[in-house]
Amino acid sequence: MVPPERDTTCAGHSVCGNKRGHIPGSCSSNPASRNAGCLAIRLARSAGDHHTVANVLGMLSYQHAACGKPAAALRFAEAAVDHTTRSLPLVRARAWGRLATAHAVAGDVPAFRSATEQCRTLLQHRRDDDPPALYYFTDDQIAAETGHALVELAAATPRHARRLLTEATEHLSPLTHNGPVSGYQRSALLHGIHLARAHLLAHDAEATLHTLLHLADRVPHVQSIRCRSLLGRIRRQAGTHIHSSDSSDSADVFAMVDRALSIS
Repeated sequence: MVPPERDTTCAGHSVCGNKRGHIPGSCSSNPASRNAGCLAIRLARSAGDHHTVANVLGMLSYQHAACGKPAAALRFAEAAVDHTTRSLPLVRARAWGRLATAHAVAGDVPAFRSATEQCRTLLQHRRDDDPPALYYFTDDQIAAETGHALVELAAATPRHARRLLTEATEHLSPLTHNGPVSGYQRSALLHGIHLARAHLLAHDAEATLHTLLHLADRVPHVQSIRCRSLLGRIRRQAGTHIHSSDSSDSADVFAMVDRALSIS
């Protein structure tokens, strides 16, 4: 049995470790981030904080997925799902959402669909005693993660790309424009970056440039290393694939994005 004072200390440190492991732009190949996640799991287990254990496992899965390591992402996500078998529905939904993302990076369309449906079903059973840390996990968050996952699926499964990218655009477009209204500028910027990638993969030069132009206006309002890094990557990819013959505005749009990214 963990003494009350130790329980409080461990729980506090586990949350800190969890936050340290969730550094914007962090990747599972970053030893500091990975070690922080493992430390958070050990501390949470010592404190009997099963919700945090599952959440950190899910975050480690997300980080591996972001680094293009589907096998590791699946292992952590499956561990999170197994760990939440008897947890609250919202905690289980969060774990299934991570598993859906891992399946998307692995290019498994049926498994992604199944995990996403399970996540949506569980999300409908919120409770008053749900963990406060999962306040953000709403229908909009699932839509955002689903849109991003569909873009990853399209990249991994070219034969299904057109259909998947159309679906991704339907999820991401409204979220990209909701930021100024809802106040979540960073989220809107991140969703817009994924939307720009969807248009680029669909070889839609005009839509890609329109989205990049929209994102250039938003960059100065967001302090996020991760978002700037992702936008810079999409900008370079677009510069390689979109030429003046595709759109006379391309040079102006790229210059605006470059200018926005150069401002600290």
